[in-house]
Amino acid sequence: MKILFSMRHPGALRNFASTVRELAKRGHRIHLAFVMQDKLGDGRLLWDLTDDYATITHTELARKKTPYRFWLGLARGVRFWVPSIGMPTSCESGPSCGCRGRSSASANCRS
Repeated sequence: MKILFSMRHPGALRNFASTVRELAKRGHRIHLAFVMQDKLGDGRLLWDLTDDYATITHTELARKKTPYRFWLGLARGVRFWVPSIGMPTSCESGPSCGCRGRSSASANCRS
């Protein structure tokens, strides 16, 4: 059986190494795809698995700009600017207060 594991980086392999190893022992063909390389460049576990089992292969996926990056940048910008335009960012009543904006917030939630 052919099996594909898609992970963010080779460091995430530590969570699945025993599973990948067992599947390779059983004769399955496994391909590991990574979005990026480790920041430290430490791929020892990946190298060990590919050296021990010829049925394990790997590639780095091509990076492409996806729409989520736009929304991620927008959300970060809003979180940064909300305090400076006078909207409440937290409540003294706790996170379950439910206030969503200055006009609907009770007096103890307004900052």
